[in-house]
Amino acid sequence: MLININNLTKQLLGINNLNTRYLYELLDPRDNLPRYVGITKNLKNRYNNHIIGEINRKCPKSSWIKSLKKLNLLPIMRVISIVHKDDIEQIEIDTIKHYREKYPKLKNLSDGGSYGSKSILIKSREIPIVGKNLITGNIITFKSSAEAGRNGFSSGSINSVLNNKTLSSNNYVWVYQKDEILLSDKFDKIKYKKENKDTGKRSIIGLNDKNETITFNSLSEAELSGFQHSNIIRSIKTGIRSREYHWKYLNEY
Repeated sequence: MLININNLTKQLLGINNLNTRYLYELLDPRDNLPRYVGITKNLKNRYNNHIIGEINRKCPKSSWIKSLKKLNLLPIMRVISIVHKDDIEQIEIDTIKHYREKYPKLKNLSDGGSYGSKSILIKSREIPIVGKNLITGNIITFKSSAEAGRNGFSSGSINSVLNNKTLSSNNYVWVYQKDEILLSDKFDKIKYKKENKDTGKRSIIGLNDKNETITFNSLSEAELSGFQHSNIIRSIKTGIRSREYHWKYLNEY
């Protein structure tokens, strides 16, 4: 399945040294600029994992790859350097920091090193975390996900949120304390998604050109009266009439 790699990377595919690690970048074929930096000991498997194995993950990198595939494009893998395994983590951290300053569209969520390794579920038990409640906005901190587990939270579920495999846990959005600057943005996006899943339960109002109004307690109730759910949603989003009515959520009218 390995398709889009540069010539140097092709030459390295057959090299397998237990002490060797590859620092690589994934380039966007539309502008040839880096979108991701990573480390691996097997270039072919890592590339295939990016294209196939991680496609169902919910993270900026996966969203970017999905957008490329819709255009029948794939990222280009390019080896930056070949490094001894004992030195790779710090080099990855330094490279990601440099790339973030130079390339604002970089998709890396972590700073690299052990935070981005496969041992993250183990190491995350020792890393301070911050959670924000999606209902109350209350912020809570713990010295680790393990400590959160001892206080009534599910540490495994929290780790899934920290690794962007799920959106929230126990009605909380979670980030590592070192990434707390990202908490508000993540909170707003997830709260918006959750609220939009509940649109069918919100009261709606329709206004026609004669200034006549009609209200329903929910979209389901409107459908029972002959109005189409999807057309009302489209009207709310675009302002286009549906069945001679302009529709809004009642609390926004």
